[in-house]
Amino acid sequence: MQGGGRAGSRGAETARFMSALRRQAEREGRCVFSSAELYSLANELSLAVRDVAAFVDQLNESGRWLGRVKRAWWVGTGKEGCGFRCNAG
Repeated sequence: MQGGGRAGSRGAETARFMSALRRQAEREGRCVFSSAELYSLANELSLAVRDVAAFVDQLNESGRWLGRVKRAWWVGTGKEGCGFRCNAG
């Protein structure tokens, strides 16, 4: 598995989730997603995590992947955002 660790590991699931989220962000031209959209994506991917809400919260707490803005989540943090120019909602 590329860059995420062994299949089913937390690192692998994080990498898989973020890759899918970035693809969706690029496809839709936006970086901001609601919690419901994040939970839906995680369920579509059938992530091997016990609690999707806790998984998303852990991504936010890590400070590397997600940032919270006005009851929504921003892919990436800092100036790089989600790695491409997008509308922040």
